[in-house]
Amino acid sequence: MESDDTPVTDTDLGYAPIKMSAHMAMVDALMMAYTVEMISIEKVVAS
Repeated sequence: MESDDTPVTDTDLGYAPIKMSAHMAMVDALMMAYTVEMISIEKVVAS
């Protein structure tokens, strides 16, 4: 989702020059998915 709560579409990612807000939303979602996958609550508590 972009900052205005609209979903990012493949069309948004295909603009030239790039639509920075769509790319930032996609990168943010990918980083969050990776973080959720790699870090468990047990690891956080143990740290």
